Amino acid sequence: MYRSMRRWLAVAGVMVIAAGANAETTWYVDDDNCPGPGNGSEGSPFCQVQAAIDIAVSGDTILVLPGTYVQAIDYKGKTLAIRSTDGPEVTTLDGDFQNSVVRLRGAEGVGTLLEGFTITNGRGFSNGSVYLGGGISTLNSFPTIRNNIIINNRASYGGGVDVDHGHTILDHNVITGNIAEDTHIILHISGDGGGVSVFRGQVTMLGNEIYNNRAYRDGGGIWGDLAPADTMPIVLRDNLIYNNTSEGTEGGGAGKGGGMFFEANSSIEITGCTFTGNSGADAGDGITLRSDGDLAATLYNSVVYGNGSTSGDGREVDLLSVTLDVSYCDIEAGEGGITANSSVVNWGAGNVDVDPMFKDLEADDYHLDNCSPLVNAGDPAFVPQSGETDVDGNERVLRGAVDIGADEVVFECGAGCTGSERIGGAKCRLKNGVNKMTVKLMDGVPGDTFTVTLSSGPGKSGTIKDTGRGKAKFSDLPAGPGTATAEWGCGAVDAKGYDCP
Repeated sequence: MYRSMRRWLAVAGVMVIAAGANAETTWYVDDDNCPGPGNGSEGSPFCQVQAAIDIAVSGDTILVLPGTYVQAIDYKGKTLAIRSTDGPEVTTLDGDFQNSVVRLRGAEGVGTLLEGFTITNGRGFSNGSVYLGGGISTLNSFPTIRNNIIINNRASYGGGVDVDHGHTILDHNVITGNIAEDTHIILHISGDGGGVSVFRGQVTMLGNEIYNNRAYRDGGGIWGDLAPADTMPIVLRDNLIYNNTSEGTEGGGAGKGGGMFFEANSSIEITGCTFTGNSGADAGDGITLRSDGDLAATLYNSVVYGNGSTSGDGREVDLLSVTLDVSYCDIEAGEGGITANSSVVNWGAGNVDVDPMFKDLEADDYHLDNCSPLVNAGDPAFVPQSGETDVDGNERVLRGAVDIGADEVVFECGAGCTGSERIGGAKCRLKNGVNKMTVKLMDGVPGDTFTVTLSSGPGKSGTIKDTGRGKAKFSDLPAGPGTATAEWGCGAVDAKGYDCP
């Protein structure tokens, strides 16, 4: 338990933060109002997010308009809901590699929310010897972090997100391109959790896409270290975890759990997840679980397939002193894909060893093909939790039984055009002196191709996602009206007018 060696940690008691008697206030932030200062109203928004946090009180909401905000923000112990108005594609928090981009280290309470941002260029919160949570750093807090893109951050623990005590809910985020690097120059005990790290805390991970993250030591995608006395359950549901790497550095023995590494004596539940394309230099390319003998884990309705470079060598799942219940899973090489060191594997019903038929391996598209053998192959008695969706936000059970893995296939095998293909939006906006537009395609067949052509000349092609949607982005468009025409590979055609300022 390497991180337990950090002597700097002082565990604070959990604060219960109650909203005051005054009515909740909504504050507005818009970088187009810089240099401001503004008063935070809708008509005169603040220029910076931190200015709104500083004046807000627990229970307030902060709405952030599109833009790039170059600053690290600190919730300062307040239970706030901070949301973007237009989503992460157009709203960015840029930490400029000065600190964690977002800090929730003041025992922020249940109801704390961060939603709809690209969170990038974070360096992590410094305790003097290591850096924690490049993108987001939490301590004794209880936030929900939802629908964000957490990209290109680095730290000693948790390149993307670090959870330190408390309970963090990670809900349908994209966590990619983050690095956990070994910055402890004496003991070389850092560099864990390229995407997410958890230290003596509880995490619930729902529908996240975690890929292309890198750890210098263990847990390329996810890493966790709980003390023997910790009993908090760890829950992963409907996550797609792929192409993460645990490299291993000095000291030997590191490089475990390319997709996920957890050392714990609490319970771990992995349901409806997909682990593929992950690699570890030492052991457990897909999943590594370790304990002192008290860890009870479940692997259910999940795919652990195609991790590492060699199939059937026990590196899909690596265990040490764990009791693991496996049912309705697709594991490459079956039980032979599991190394059970001093462990008990209860091999239950519904397990298979079949090619999942991912949609496009060369394009790193690990959604299931419409004709995959994993469609409707999950537990027929499976009942989704209230509001549960797959990694793309689709209903978790669409036909008959749940699909195995993170992805619920929307359309029937062999389906052609849906008959409802359409352009959902084509609004041209002037941003920083340049006309930009995203043409949104709706209700197509996953895997179908499309081409969008503008009357001004340029055209863009792509592939319909498993949600039935696609996007074509354009920039440097001339002023004036025009028409966007979309043609799907199945033959459907739709057009929509636009007007650039």
